[in-house]
Amino acid sequence: MAYGETGEDGDVQTYTEEDGLLRPKTHVSIPSTTWQLVKLAVPLFLSSVSWVGMKATDTSLLGHLEEEGTLYLSAVAVADLWTSSTGVFIQGRVLGTFVGQAVGAGKPDMAGVWLQVSLACLVPLTVIPLVLWSTLTSSVISLMTTDTSLLAPGALYAGVLASALPGRVLYSQLSQYLTARHVMYPTTLSAAAALLANLGLGLFFILGLPSIAGFPHQFGFPAAAPVTVTSEYVQLLALLLLGFVIGHHQRGAWPQNGWSVSNLTRSRIGEFYKLYLPSALAIGSDFWRVTVIGVIAARQGALEVAVFNVGYRFLWICLMFSGALARAAGIQIAIAIGSSSVGAAKSIAKIGLALVCLGLVILSAVVCFCPSNLAAIFSSDQAFVQRVVEASLPLAALVASMNLTVALEAIVSSLGRTRHLLVSGLIGSWLGQVPVCFLFSTFWRNDIIGLFWGMAVGYGLHAACLVFCLTTIIDWHQCAQEARSRNSSE
Repeated sequence: MAYGETGEDGDVQTYTEEDGLLRPKTHVSIPSTTWQLVKLAVPLFLSSVSWVGMKATDTSLLGHLEEEGTLYLSAVAVADLWTSSTGVFIQGRVLGTFVGQAVGAGKPDMAGVWLQVSLACLVPLTVIPLVLWSTLTSSVISLMTTDTSLLAPGALYAGVLASALPGRVLYSQLSQYLTARHVMYPTTLSAAAALLANLGLGLFFILGLPSIAGFPHQFGFPAAAPVTVTSEYVQLLALLLLGFVIGHHQRGAWPQNGWSVSNLTRSRIGEFYKLYLPSALAIGSDFWRVTVIGVIAARQGALEVAVFNVGYRFLWICLMFSGALARAAGIQIAIAIGSSSVGAAKSIAKIGLALVCLGLVILSAVVCFCPSNLAAIFSSDQAFVQRVVEASLPLAALVASMNLTVALEAIVSSLGRTRHLLVSGLIGSWLGQVPVCFLFSTFWRNDIIGLFWGMAVGYGLHAACLVFCLTTIIDWHQCAQEARSRNSSE
C-alpha cells in the first residue's frame, strides 16, 4: 500500500509499506499529494466520528427525553464544562508526533518505546480528573450556576463518566501509536463499533425503544452516562482485538526487549513531558476559557446555556471534517520532519491548510443557512430551535475561526513546538476571547449571540498568533534536528 510522503528537496514522495515499515517509493506531483492527504483523512474522519458522534447522540437523546424544557441538556452542558476543563490533564495528543518522527528517522522500534513512555507518564495524570469528577462536581456546579435543579443530574453524569477515564487514556495512546504509522482500520472500525453501541444502548435504555411488553427498560437520564462509558470500553476492546491481538500491528514497530522498565529512561520521560505538558496546558487554557464563557452563558438562563452546549456540538461535528484533514497533514509533517525533509514538510502544511479552508467554506455555509434543521436534531423545543436560528451567523463565524485554529495547532504540534501552542492559546483566550466576550455581553448584547461573536474574535486572534509562529518564529530545521536527536540510541 502506498502513502503520500516527502523528499529532501521539498517535493513529495509516496511511501510504500513493506514488512510493516514505511519505505520511500517515487516522487509524485502536488495533486497526487493532495489525493494522498484526502485518502489518509478519510479513516481519520471516520475514527473521530466516535467521540463526537457519541456526544451528539447523547445530547439528541436527552433533548427528546422531555416533552418540553431543557433541564437535562443544561445539566449535561454545565457538567461538560467541568469535566472538559479538568480532563485536559489527559488530553495532550503528542504521542503521534513522537511516533511519526521516529518512523521518519528510520527508527520504527522507537515508536513502541514512546508508547510505553506515554502510558507511564499518563498514569499519575489520570488520577487527577478521576478524583475531581467523583468528589467535587456538585460543589463546582453550584458556583457556575444559580439553578439548583442542575446540581443532582450534573453530579450524577460526571461521577459515572469518571469510570471511563482509564479506558479513554489507553484508547487515545494506542490509536495514536497506530494512526501515526498509517495503520488506520483498527481505529476506524472500533470507532464505528462504539458509535453503534452508544446509539443502540441509548435508544434502548434512555428512550426505551423499542418498547417490549412486560419488560420495562426505559431508565431516562440516569442511563445516559453508563451508556457512554460502556460504549467507550467497547471501542477500546475492538481496538485491542483488531490492532494487536488479531492484526499484530505492533510488529516492526516494537523494541526488541518488549515491555520493559529499561525503556522508561529519565531523558525520555523528560522529553515526553516537555512536549506533553505545554500541549495539555494549551488545551486546558482553551477549556478553562470555555468554562468562563459557559458561566456567562449559564447566568443568562437555561435556554442560552442549552444553545451554548449544542453550539459546541456543531463545532465538534464540523471539526470531524476539518480536523481529519489537519491530522492527516500533521502525520505526514511529523514523518517528514523526522527524515529532515523540511521543504516537503512546509509543502504538506500549505496543501493541508488549503484543503481545510475549502472545507470550512462549505461547513460554515451549512451552519449559516440550515440552522433550524441542525437544531431539530438535538431538540424539538421550538424556543430552542428559534434561538439557534437567531444565532446562526455568529455560530458560522465561530465554526470557521475555531476549526482553522485547530488545523494550525495540528501543524505546530507535529513540529514538536507545543510551547508555542501554549503561548498562542493564552494570548487568544485571555487577551482576546474572554475580555471580548465580557465586553460584548456587558456593553452590547447579554445573550448567546454576543458570546458567539466574542468567541469568534478570540479564535481569530489565536489563529493569527499561530500563523506568526509558523512563518516567523519556529525554525523548522531545528525541529528536524531535535526529532533526530530524541530518536537516537541512548
